[in-house]
Amino acid sequence: MRLTVHDVTNNTNEDMNNSSELQLPNLDTLSRPCVHHWVDIFNSNPLGLRLNFVDDSCRLAGTLRIYINLIKPVKMSLRRTLDMFPSSATASPEPNSPTKLNLNENGDENNAVPTPPRLVSFFLPRGTSKVVYVTSSTTSANAIQSLLDRFHIQESARKFALYEHTLEDSSISARKLTTTECPLLLLLNWVRISTNREQFLELLKQKRIVLQENDACDIEWKDFTTAELTNFLRILDKEECEYRNAILYQYNLLRNQLEQRMKQLVITNHVHHHHHSHFHESNEVTGVFSPVDSNTTTPTTNTTANGPIYSRYYSHSHPYALEQTTEDNQLPSGHCNCHCSH
Repeated sequence: MRLTVHDVTNNTNEDMNNSSELQLPNLDTLSRPCVHHWVDIFNSNPLGLRLNFVDDSCRLAGTLRIYINLIKPVKMSLRRTLDMFPSSATASPEPNSPTKLNLNENGDENNAVPTPPRLVSFFLPRGTSKVVYVTSSTTSANAIQSLLDRFHIQESARKFALYEHTLEDSSISARKLTTTECPLLLLLNWVRISTNREQFLELLKQKRIVLQENDACDIEWKDFTTAELTNFLRILDKEECEYRNAILYQYNLLRNQLEQRMKQLVITNHVHHHHHSHFHESNEVTGVFSPVDSNTTTPTTNTTANGPIYSRYYSHSHPYALEQTTEDNQLPSGHCNCHCSH
């Protein structure tokens, strides 16, 4: 079932500013036993997420699971993937390879020009998740950068944002975390608003932290370089072309369907008109008359194997009238068909 996502960022931020119950807790103002109780409840989750105290204060560190919900492809670097292989496993370069050409006169390979990283565009599967290690002072921007580093994504962290998704009936409410908001404290706040462990586990099934593309209205374009802006324009042109082609394809498909239906109607009307005209012409040839009053004298029509036989009007003087027949059924001259002596 497809769920509807509603962005409630502005409404939730206003409610958090007006209500102290929805505000994230400040660990510096809380007692250690209180925070320890929340940590124990959080560590009882079945997802394997854990929180620990860093020192004697209330500072925390733990794991955070971030779900991926990206629509556009991202650029990933393959350099670190290739560097994981040992040098003995790599094939030796050819004599005329660029690696040999980069050697200096003394044959030192340390001064060789490094090979630029290979970038590939890749669609991250939607719905997958990644666990990152954060502290209570790690902001959402730092968590995004840590997640991009784990995937070797060569994109600016400003293009992405963390959202708090909450499942409500058949819809999802999404609230974007600010760049200074700490995701780990958000998890701790889920424990704080729960009255007991069972309620927290139910809340954990409804809430999750999701990585998505940043809204266009919230992007500070002044922070990007000319090369990045040029790349964005190229992406916009490509998306515009794809949407235009999709719209043209849909309208052309509908237009072709309408034209085919119109052709079928024209052929059907032509066949019906031709059949109707042929029917009237055949009636005139065969002599089929329209019905008249029953009191008037009407001709009778007889049929044989060779065709119709048209009878004359019956005469009052002779009860047996001679019949006008076709050539095949004509009687000899001077004889009638009444089997009389005439």
